[in-house]
Parts: sequence; C-alpha cells; structure tokens
Amino acid sequence: MAKLMRTILILSLLPSVLRSQEAGDIVPLSFIHWNDFHAANVPYEIKPSAQDTFKPYRVGGSAVLKAYVDSLRTVLPNPLAVYGGDDFQGSPISGLTRGRSQIDLLGMIRPDILTVGNHEFDYSDSVLEKHLSASSLDFICSNVYSRATDTTLVRPFVVRSVGGLRVAFIGGMTNELYRVSFVGNLTRIRLKPINEAIRSNLEFIRRRHGPIDLFVAVTHNGLDRDSLLAVDVPELDVIIGGHSHTVMRRASKVGKTLIVQAGSRGRYVGQLELMYSVRSKRIASYSYRLIETRVDRIRPDSLVAATVDSLEAMVGRSLNDVIGELHVDWKIPWRKESNLGSWEADVFREFAGTDIGLMNTGGLRKELQAGPIRLRDVWEMNPFGNSLVTLSVSGSEVVDMLTHSLNHAESLTQIGGIRYEARRDSGRYRIVRCTVGGKEIDPGRTYTVVMNNYMASHLRDFFGLDPERHPIEELGVLDRDVLIDTIRKQRVVGQPADQRIKFLD
Repeated sequence: MAKLMRTILILSLLPSVLRSQEAGDIVPLSFIHWNDFHAANVPYEIKPSAQDTFKPYRVGGSAVLKAYVDSLRTVLPNPLAVYGGDDFQGSPISGLTRGRSQIDLLGMIRPDILTVGNHEFDYSDSVLEKHLSASSLDFICSNVYSRATDTTLVRPFVVRSVGGLRVAFIGGMTNELYRVSFVGNLTRIRLKPINEAIRSNLEFIRRRHGPIDLFVAVTHNGLDRDSLLAVDVPELDVIIGGHSHTVMRRASKVGKTLIVQAGSRGRYVGQLELMYSVRSKRIASYSYRLIETRVDRIRPDSLVAATVDSLEAMVGRSLNDVIGELHVDWKIPWRKESNLGSWEADVFREFAGTDIGLMNTGGLRKELQAGPIRLRDVWEMNPFGNSLVTLSVSGSEVVDMLTHSLNHAESLTQIGGIRYEARRDSGRYRIVRCTVGGKEIDPGRTYTVVMNNYMASHLRDFFGLDPERHPIEELGVLDRDVLIDTIRKQRVVGQPADQRIKFLD
C-alpha cells in the first residue's frame, strides 16, 4: 500500500517536474539591431502620407537611438546590440572629420557586435584603418583582408557566452565593394567572396572553439544576397544585415535561417527575440518587430546629445542658412523616375553645356519636403563630394548605355535633356524610342554627357562602356556646389515628375 501511494505521488508530481525541465531547457536571447545610420546624428522629420490626419513628427538622431537601445537592453532577456555597418557619409560632420565623428559616437552607443559597411571606406582604407585602431569596439568582417599582412582588416568573428549559450558572430562585406566604391580608396585591401569566407570561418569555429549553440552572420550585404547566403550556408541560424536599407517588419526565413534588417538612418531599431531549446539545439520560437525611434516618446541620452551639439558647432551655423524655397516634395523612388534626380541631371547639364545629364539614384541620399531649402539639405542630399565630368558618346552608344542600365543596374539612372520609351520583352528591356533635346536621336551623331566621377569610374558597370575608349574630362567642381549655386540663383524650385521615362508594358 505504501509503495502504491509513493507511485501515485510520483505520478502526480510528474507533470510539474516535466514542466520544470522544459522551462530549464528554453533559454531566451534578444538581438537589438540597426544598420546604415549614415551619420544621421540629428533627429529629422517624418511626413506621414495622410497629411490631413497625421502631423509630421521627428525620429532618430544619435542621442535618441542610444536611448532606445539602452531602454531595450534593460527590459529584454540576454540582450545583444548589433550594428550592420555604414555609419559614415550622410551629413557634413562625417565629411569634415572623415568619419571620426561616427566612430566616437558609436563608441558612446556601444553596440556589442558590429561590422563595417562599404561607406566606411569612402575616406580611403588607410583612414578607416586608423579609425579602427583607435576604437575598442568589436568590429568583425571575415572577407576584407589587408594586403600588407594578408590578415583580415578586423577580426573575422567573435564568440560570446550569453545566458549560458555560446553564440558565434561572423562578419561579412558585400562582394560589390569595388563596384560601389572608388577604386582609388581601396588600395590597401583585397576582398574575398563573402559566402566562402563565412562558410570557412563557420567550419573553423566548429573545429577550434568547441560546441556552438547559435551561428549569427552580421553582414553588410543586402537582403537578396543575404537570402542567397542562407541557402549557401544553411548552418547559419540568424543573419543580421544591412546595405539595402530594407525596412523589414517581419523576419524572413530561408530554411532554418532568420534574416532581419532595420531600414536606414536610425528611423527604426529591430527587436528579435529567440527562445532557444538547449535539448534540441535549435530555435524553438521567435518574435520580431521594428520600433520607430520617435523623439517624442523617449528622453534622449544627454551625454550623446551634448556630443552631437558640439560636433554640429564645428560645422557652423551657416549650414542652417536658407538658400531657396521648394514648392513640391523631392522624392527618391529606387526604380522609378525621381523629380530630384531629374532636377539634378538638368542642373548638371546646364552647367556643363552638354546634350545629356545623368545622375545615379544611389547618389541621392535624402528626400526633402516642400518648404525652405537649407544649405544642410543639399549636403545631406549629395553627401559624397563627387565632382562632375564629361565625355562623348555616339547616338547608338547612348541607347546602348540606357539599355544596359535598365537591365543591369539596381536603381534607375536619372536623366536630363533626353527622353525614352522602353518595353520589356522576354525578361529584358529594350528602348523603342529616344529623343535628345526634343529630336529623335541620331545613331551616328556624337553627343556630350555630364555625370559625376563616381559613375564615370564605373562606366562598364553602369553603362557597359569601355572606359579606355571614352576618356573623361574633369570639370573641377563638386556636384553639390553646382546645386547650391543653382538654388541660390533660382530661389524658387519646383520640379514635378514629368515622365521622361515611359515603360510601355
């Protein structure tokens, strides 16, 4: 009888014992992440689409970003803050300090893990090396190597113990680094394929660092390529990405791999929460959300705010000078005609006295609402300090250039002085009509073209042109200086989208 009672007691207690074991099996882990901040150190205004219902509000800025990151750190279980690269470029202070302002501010926000973006090389690889050597942050990147030492520019990976879990973070840079950067800025480094580098480091970690619970890639690679990475390296549990500025309100899942990215310019912070099963060695469940960094819902970090103020004082009050008035919102759709891009292409063409003006959409970094145009706005719209150049092409080459751009470029090339109609057949675009200066293009005539020196340094990638057959002439002037002078002369700017490009399908 006593034995029976003991058996009944054990059976009655079994569910609670199993629940206890199950509860101990699950370990929570939280990732707080952001990417492509682009020196947006000062909060900026968001204009909702329903203007009659919602009022504009301000988001972002370094002090607000730190406040959101720190608040999440205090409430989430086992938190790790992860940054996906591209902190340089986007505001005058970044250019003035050649990126040092951003390294210092990152040092105050203190992400636990971060990788470098392509724009970190905009002031040259040697300048970046100096900044990195002065930083105590855990930068990781597995496929950018120093030519001098044949070692990675920063550590390829780090292994962290969090909540009893061993988590390996492997960094990676887009294979497009040479295509999206000035080659002259990349003389001290070489690049290995990102998927190959991440895979080989993952295997090395397994061999040399013992059991790993989670493998996390921190990449500056773009969402589409991160999805391919997940297929190529299926052992990855999470990819925290950047580069494509993708606003992901839901995590993407490829195989077992979760992929996240949080837009750009500090408007959003991503919150990925995992429930990891120690027994089954896998992510049992997860939740994900984006948090908009609204200024009116948090108290900015006072120390970071004071640092930003002192940096802005270095730039000077003159950047807030109003130089003109904008009558329509300037927009930057990625694969469509941009009224800002059209206006800039027109301005460059008029300045250079050429037949055609071209502007890459990727060089336009800030939309602007109708209202006053400040000097700062132009710096932030065209932050790269590109110079203008001209070259000559035949009429048939003009059509080939635009056709190549339509079929190979990620964004639409903005045009001035020219119009065309295109149709998509069998998966490829072809131009069916093209006019220059209101006249049908003459295949045998020579036309002059103005563009920025970044585009000219990638003639083959952008337009399929052989650079040796198309020498460029430097005009010795920066694009933004031409834009600033033009706004000051025009005073009132109103550039509507005027359908220079028509897609017939």
